Amino acid sequence: MAKSKRLIFELSKEYEFEGKKIKEIDYSKVDNFTAIDFTELTKTHRERAPEEASTPFLSTKTAGFALCVLQKATELPFEFFDMLSMKDYMRATDMVTAFLLS
Repeated sequence: MAKSKRLIFELSKEYEFEGKKIKEIDYSKVDNFTAIDFTELTKTHRERAPEEASTPFLSTKTAGFALCVLQKATELPFEFFDMLSMKDYMRATDMVTAFLLS
């Protein structure tokens, strides 16, 4: 079995969340996600952003879906990602989308 890659996203600044200082997020767990995880993620995405998830083919390429993937992979709550700067949010979600489509 191949060893999973370490997937790290460097934030543009350090964030403080729930008493922890966070400068990077490790989303390596996404490399081991299965079809079952995909099904769970699409359900979470539909619950969080029903208007964005209304077109199944396109919904998996949205920032909202990528956010659901990041949340599951990092085990950080959505509230952490909600406080990111727009630049960090967009770069992080774009990076996850690019990884999933590669």
